[in-house]
Amino acid sequence: MSAALNGCLPTEIAIDVAGMEYGFLPDGSAKEWDNKERSDLSLNSVSFTIRLTAVEAEETLSQTLPPSRADLQKMLAAVEQAARDVRFGLGMLAWLSLRQQ
Repeated sequence: MSAALNGCLPTEIAIDVAGMEYGFLPDGSAKEWDNKERSDLSLNSVSFTIRLTAVEAEETLSQTLPPSRADLQKMLAAVEQAARDVRFGLGMLAWLSLRQQ
């Protein structure tokens, strides 16, 4: 439970429902429910699979948390550098086109 509270999201959620029949797919992903005959179904169980190892939990946590201020500053620096490169390239194109005339 503490892994989930610390931001490690489940990698799998399984729900067992009474009255639900499974279709022809071998993995059980095709489910059939006659909702005209039974408008509601009983929930038997719900299970969650959460990774508990340190590396996996750290990877999952870093994928779910928003970027830090340092991450945002790195991204901003990269965007500013790209903008400078684009301006330089456009300046060079303008210079070359004026030189050709």
